[in-house]
Amino acid sequence: MRHLVWLLILGSSPAWALSEEDYAAQRSALAQPYYFNNRRMETVDGVKGVALSSVSFPSSNNDVAVIILGGRTEAHIKYAEVFYDLRDWGYSLYSYDHRGQGFSERILKDNIQKQHVDSFDDYVEDLRRYVDGVVRRNNHRKVFILAHSMGGLVATRYAQQYPRGVDGLVLSSPMHRFYTRPFPEPVAYGLGWYGVLTFQGDAYGLSQGDRGPSDFDTNRVTRSRARFEFNEGLLEENPGLKMGGVTYQWVQQAFGAASAARGDAEKLQAPVLLFQSGDDRVVRNDGQDTVCQGARDCRSVLMDGARHELMMETDATRNAVLEQAHAFFEEQRNAPPWEEQAAGCNSMSRPDGVVLGLVLLALGRRRVGRAPAAWACATGRSQA
Repeated sequence: MRHLVWLLILGSSPAWALSEEDYAAQRSALAQPYYFNNRRMETVDGVKGVALSSVSFPSSNNDVAVIILGGRTEAHIKYAEVFYDLRDWGYSLYSYDHRGQGFSERILKDNIQKQHVDSFDDYVEDLRRYVDGVVRRNNHRKVFILAHSMGGLVATRYAQQYPRGVDGLVLSSPMHRFYTRPFPEPVAYGLGWYGVLTFQGDAYGLSQGDRGPSDFDTNRVTRSRARFEFNEGLLEENPGLKMGGVTYQWVQQAFGAASAARGDAEKLQAPVLLFQSGDDRVVRNDGQDTVCQGARDCRSVLMDGARHELMMETDATRNAVLEQAHAFFEEQRNAPPWEEQAAGCNSMSRPDGVVLGLVLLALGRRRVGRAPAAWACATGRSQA
């Protein structure tokens, strides 16, 4: 029966509610009303008393929670379509805006467009507080994270530092290493340190500034004009959400966190499904490769031709990402806790493992880090 469920999951092709054809009208009529009418909003105290804006969409089935973490500059309202897409999965959905952005409290009051953080660990501790104080109070059996870009780095560091805090992660273009144009990487890192050491940590970094006009033809994040233009419209309706560039201290802290994520790759114990963008001009795939290859159980999927924001991409790309994310969550939902899987193969017979191994291949997995526990148990392939 378990194998039949998997085949049904993989064999089905869900028709996601919104398409790029007549997108604005569909999103205005469906996704935005769902977001506003069904969300439960609350303010959560982050580290150092910073107020974090949170939304949740409870499910009558209390089994699974999925925390959605956006990237740098993003607000949870941008993910209204994603909440709408996931509404029938039977999961309780949670999200909050990182400190200093979205609807959350700004760190620097003199210019709320500056992306600044005192310590990258503040982002990580905010997530820990959110998981422990908001999500787990509802007694979900399993807690997963779906995270994009900077949110992916936050989730990675959280899972490395608190390995029993999460049962699985789906990472979309995580910021494990990032492009630093127009400067070479060592120069950019050095500039971050220079600004901090010369007491300019809260100033915009070199070449950074307030947000200017944005044009689809020069954007680096999506090939979907419809989604790009709708999200730009949200910023015009909510000008307080606009974010500019980063401060020297943010650069210095982000470099350190990304380096730590790569250096601590083996501490990433929870199962991971990692999506890479084939045409990413924001973060670097080689950093993701380092993390995935060092993690205990990580599968990477390269989305050919896609740009950075996979959940805001063209229909074909985002549908494929959501379908595979759903299959991964269902796999982990029905699997023993990963701690038991990591302990050995006693609970899984070789035929069961072979079937699951074939299922993983059917998902379109192109590159894999360490062997998933089921595949390793079935084939004898070492996880070391």
